[in-house]
Formats: sequence, structure tokens, C-alpha cells
Amino acid sequence: MLDAEREAALLFLRTIFPEIPDGCAILIWTIKNRKSGWATTHERAVELADAAGGRDVYVGCCLRPLGLGPSKRGKSNIVLAIPGFWEDVDFAGPHHKGKKNYPPTVADAQALCESMPWLPSILVHSGHGLQAWWLFKELWMLESPEDRAKAASLLVRWQRLLAQKAAEKGWALDSTHDLSRILRLPGTWNTKDAAHPVMVTA
Repeated sequence: MLDAEREAALLFLRTIFPEIPDGCAILIWTIKNRKSGWATTHERAVELADAAGGRDVYVGCCLRPLGLGPSKRGKSNIVLAIPGFWEDVDFAGPHHKGKKNYPPTVADAQALCESMPWLPSILVHSGHGLQAWWLFKELWMLESPEDRAKAASLLVRWQRLLAQKAAEKGWALDSTHDLSRILRLPGTWNTKDAAHPVMVTA
């Protein structure tokens, strides 16, 4: 990764996870080797992305427990902290399988995200879609199964509202409401179309 790419990744990670409490870790997952890396600092998370060549790198949307190892990503029932709500809004293009009617353009996808009761804190252009984040004022620590159930329910309801707004325009959205969700990391490259890699930007 170039210096500018590492800085972009670092800024994003510091924004969604302003702190990494004791016992928590950032998940960095790569398509290249289908392995999980675990970081207790933002800098270490960027090092893990860099080690993968900065290509097709994903970050866990929630903090997980430290020490799960390289073969696990951590299921929803063990996540420890959630930074906010998110949704992955694809827009139309040749890179999507199936026949879903996604928003026609990136501008349409952005306008849809901005139609929610609160404007997105961050919009990430993943190459063939937008990842919208609505961040809380601080991390919500999930200390019990009841906390996780409440967080999951609120995330589902938020995404359903966005899906309803999309449906009113005849558009479809994919569901990404699981607390174990991973999304692409800014500062890295989307090589879904290997001949035409696209930088993930925020």
C-alpha cells in the first residue's frame, strides 16, 4: 500500500472505532488467503491490510473478542461493541450477479442514504456500491445477550426503513444487518474485476 492508502485506512479506522477497549480487537479479513487478522491498535490493523497487498481487504463492522485466531471471523453472538448502523447500497452495473434492480447511479445511491432521518457520518465508495455508516457518539459496548439482541433489532429496523425508501423508487437493497458483517476497507483495492481494479475511498 502507498502512504496515502495507509493514511486513508488509518483515518477510517480511527473514525469508526475511536477507541479499542481492553479485550476487543478489530477484525481484518482478506480474500487472498481467506484469513482473519486481529488488531488491538489502528496501526496494526493497517499493517494487516498492507500485508495482504491492500487488495480485497475487509474490516469487521463490530469489535470482536481478542484471540479468535486466523480461521474464525466471530459470529454475531460474541461481538463486543458496535460503532453505529451501516448499509451496503449497490448501484447498477455489470459487476453484480442476479437481476436485482439496484439504484441506477452512485448519485442515486447517495441520495437514498441521505434521505434517512440522519445524514450518514461516512460514505465509502467500495467500487461498485456505497457503504453508508451512521455512527453513534461513542461505541456501544454490548455486555450481554440482551444488548446484542437490542443492537441487532435496531440495525434491522434501520435497514428496513432504508429498504422501504428504496422500494418506493423500485430499487432493491441487499441485507447486511448481521452484527458479524464485514465491509471493504477504504485505502484498499476492489479487484472483483481483476482487469479494472477500483480504489475503495471514503
